[in-house]
Amino acid sequence: MKKKIDLGKLAVFYSNYGVFFVLLIVFLGAAVSTQNFLTANNILSVLNQNALTAILGCGMTMLLISGYMDLSAGQCMIMANVACAVVLTATNSILLAILAAIGVAVVGEMFNGFAISYLQLNFFVATLSSQFIFKGVGYLLCDGTPVYGTPGITVLAQSKIFGVIPILIIFMVVFAGIVHFILNKTSFGRYLYAIGGNKDASRASGINVKKTTFINFICMGIFVGITAVLYTARANSGQPNGTDLTFDTIIAAVLGGTGVVGGAGTIIGTVAGAMVVGIINNVMNLAGVSPFYQNIVKGIIIFVAILIDKVTRDTIMKAK
Repeated sequence: MKKKIDLGKLAVFYSNYGVFFVLLIVFLGAAVSTQNFLTANNILSVLNQNALTAILGCGMTMLLISGYMDLSAGQCMIMANVACAVVLTATNSILLAILAAIGVAVVGEMFNGFAISYLQLNFFVATLSSQFIFKGVGYLLCDGTPVYGTPGITVLAQSKIFGVIPILIIFMVVFAGIVHFILNKTSFGRYLYAIGGNKDASRASGINVKKTTFINFICMGIFVGITAVLYTARANSGQPNGTDLTFDTIIAAVLGGTGVVGGAGTIIGTVAGAMVVGIINNVMNLAGVSPFYQNIVKGIIIFVAILIDKVTRDTIMKAK
C-alpha cells in the first residue's frame, strides 16, 4: 500500500531548505546555458556584486521575521551614501564619513520605527511615505548632483584578501554571522520570532512589543548605514540617483524562506536568496538581456516567491 505524502512536512521542508535547491538549479542552469559563467572570477564577481544586497538583507530579514517590512530602505541607504560622500569630501575623514552615514541612516529608521511602533501607523504607509522624504533629503544634501572623489574609503570595498577574495564577501559573511547569532542565541532574536508569529500573545507573555520593534528598526538603520558606507566605497562617490536595493533585498529574503507575514526566516536563507537573484541577473547580463526585460523578470520572481510563501504557509497551517 502506497504511503500518502505528508504535505505539511513537505511544506516545512521547502520553507527551510527550498532556497538551496533553487540555488542549485539556477547555478547548474547558468553553468550549462552560459559559456563564461563557470569561472572563478565570474563566481567571485557574482558574490561580490550581491554582497550589499545580502548585508542590507540582514536588517530586512530581522524586520520581516517580526512581521514588518521597510519599503524605504533603499532610499535611506542612498541618502546615507550621499551624506557619507559629502562629509568625506568636506573633511577628508573616513571615520567622520562612516559615522555620518550610519547616523543619518539610524535617524531615518528611528523615524520609521517611531511611526510604526508608537504611532501605530501601518508599516506599508509609513515606509512608503518616508521613502519620498529620504529621497528628497538625499537630493538636498548634494544639491541634486553626484559627489565625486571620496579618497581613501574605496579600500573598504575594492580591496581583496590574499589578492583573491573581494573584501565585500568577507563583510557579508561576518554580518550574516552576527545576525545568525542574534536570531538564534539571544532573547531579542526570540522576541522577534514571537512578535512576528503573534503580537497579542507576545504582549501577554510580557514582551514589550513597541520597544522591541523600535530597537529592531534601529538595527535596520545600522545595516542601512553600513551598506551605504560600502556602497560609497564601491562607487567612489555619492549618488542621489543610486541603485535602490529595496526590492532585491525583499526578493532575497522571501526566496530564502522569510515569510512576508512574519514569524519565520533565517539570514542564511536570505544570503542564498541574494545569490539566486545575483546569478539570474548575471546570466541575463552575460546574455545581453535588455534592462527592461530584467525588470519584468524581477517582478515575476517577487510574485512567484510571495505566492510560494503563501501556499507553503497555508499548507503548514492545514496540517496542524
